[in-house]
Amino acid sequence: MTVADKIKKLRKEARLTQKELGDKLDVATTAVSAWERNANNPKMDKLLLMAKIFDVPVSYFFDENNPSIITNEIFGKRLHELRQEESSLTMKELSKLIGVTENALDTYEKGERVPDTEVLSKLADIFNTTVDYLIGRSDIKNPEQVTNEGISNEDYEKLTAYQKEVVDFIISRENLFFYDQPQKILDALEEFEMFYEFTKKRDQNKKD
Repeated sequence: MTVADKIKKLRKEARLTQKELGDKLDVATTAVSAWERNANNPKMDKLLLMAKIFDVPVSYFFDENNPSIITNEIFGKRLHELRQEESSLTMKELSKLIGVTENALDTYEKGERVPDTEVLSKLADIFNTTVDYLIGRSDIKNPEQVTNEGISNEDYEKLTAYQKEVVDFIISRENLFFYDQPQKILDALEEFEMFYEFTKKRDQNKKD
């Protein structure tokens, strides 16, 4: 089942119209319609809010066939790296900070489970990152990095999930000739998308 199918299923089970759900999420009816038609993906903050509205874990929306939606494995890997490399917190210390048992934290790091929205937000605050980074929707670890590279947070948030993938890829490649000219990224986004697709295909061919 795709993310689009899951949103539509939950909305109908809750007996909400697209407009009513849009009002709860503070988005237009057309946005909900686009999500349900799989024409666009909701931003992470909207997924978190829908998880609360429909009383489901945010992991319910994850779709392994959709590169814009994360897997438990990515979350576990990033959480483990942040805890050990960025903060040197023990599992006991971190579990106390976020209000879960050590066993629960262990399942998160092993990629067996993803926490609820409240715990995700706490983790993002503790590690000075974003929920999007934790769950794989963005490769930008530090939210200030985008601004530092010449792109305002406002402009970044207006991008589609795919465009964010491209921008994240460009910013993280220090060896590219345009790395020291980040202000040109948005101006030449279409060209960078072509480069991104070429690189992905090249890397895939190497694996095959």
